[in-house]
Amino acid sequence: MTRAEELVLKGLDEALDAGERAELDLLRQDPETERRCAALEEVEGALLGVRRLPDLGPVVLERLRRGQTDRVMERVRSTSPEWNRPRRTWPWMAAAAALFAAVLVPGLLRTAPLARIVEGDPDAFVVRGSASLTAAVGLALRPDDFLVTCSRDVVLQYEGEATRVRVVPLSELFLRGDRRGKRIELKEGEIEADVAPQETPLVIAAAHAKAEVLGTKLRLSATRDATRLEVAEGKVRFTRKADGAALLVSANQYTVAIPDEEFVACELPSAAEVPPWVSGFSLIRLDFPREEVPGFEALRDGAVISLSKMPTRRLNIRANTEPDRVGSYR
Repeated sequence: MTRAEELVLKGLDEALDAGERAELDLLRQDPETERRCAALEEVEGALLGVRRLPDLGPVVLERLRRGQTDRVMERVRSTSPEWNRPRRTWPWMAAAAALFAAVLVPGLLRTAPLARIVEGDPDAFVVRGSASLTAAVGLALRPDDFLVTCSRDVVLQYEGEATRVRVVPLSELFLRGDRRGKRIELKEGEIEADVAPQETPLVIAAAHAKAEVLGTKLRLSATRDATRLEVAEGKVRFTRKADGAALLVSANQYTVAIPDEEFVACELPSAAEVPPWVSGFSLIRLDFPREEVPGFEALRDGAVISLSKMPTRRLNIRANTEPDRVGSYR
């Protein structure tokens, strides 16, 4: 076993110190070493860290019951080239060749990690090939990984730079490209990005528009009907897909891309100008402990609540407001 492989195994056990992590990063700059380390990570991940969909947490199971996970998997199959790519194995270790053939995901061995999760969620997951991995702290994310968040924010940081992306609950996105040309495809939900200076623009694409970022702070949300951009610092080029119209959105401005609607950048209102509003609803149990029912922390239109599957019949609906404290609401 090489020194790099030894460090990889130690890292999977979360036992690497800062010096060893730096040593491993240096060793993995060699393409052959990176290929072998990636292979070992995938094999050990299959044995130690991979969870199939039926074994996921209650939040994800609720999404499955609502038919959303089937939609997620179908979206991955239809949009990711990994599903149609011929399977390959790398016979670098004869004794492990049969095991590799059974568990390796095609195409992963030729790519280095693109980002890493620095704030995780036990109910969120990453679809990689035909496997689903827990979105835990330290998980290395690779091109074509598909992230699905559930009840908490998930924060990822790109390798070798300070760029961070916060993915809010109930969001779905692909990571594409490589370190020289990064791309995020936001299928649904919302992200907040603090982008370090880039030589090539980081592209964030959604259904109705794409943002090209060289270094700034922004928030981008996507629904089936519209894509909304807010810029906190710097400038972002925002292009509407329907007609190719482009805007340069500056700090403290926002815009919304909707087909056949006015496409302009507007000033963000100050905090004093924004009235309190209801941001969503949660299902709350009234029995002790009085807490949110797992899987129903962020109710959406069309959510189905089956009382026979609830831990109690003593339930209530809580309106979540911005700000948290308001005088009253109806």
